[in-house]
Amino acid sequence: MTERVIELKVLLERQNQDECDVDEFIRRVKQYADSTELTRAMTLELIERITIGERDVEERMIHIYYKLLGETA
Repeated sequence: MTERVIELKVLLERQNQDECDVDEFIRRVKQYADSTELTRAMTLELIERITIGERDVEERMIHIYYKLLGETA
């Protein structure tokens, strides 16, 4: 039973951290809500990295990894 309790506590801590990360990301994005262009400072604060896949005919996958949030396609 204690192993399950430890497992649940770890899961709860991870969920709480995820919530904090999302809140922090939203706070950062709100700073730039009225911006009309993407600046270097904005990119450095919000984006971890961008990967571009191999060209497949006319399309290629672009993955943006946001700081605190992870990947979106």
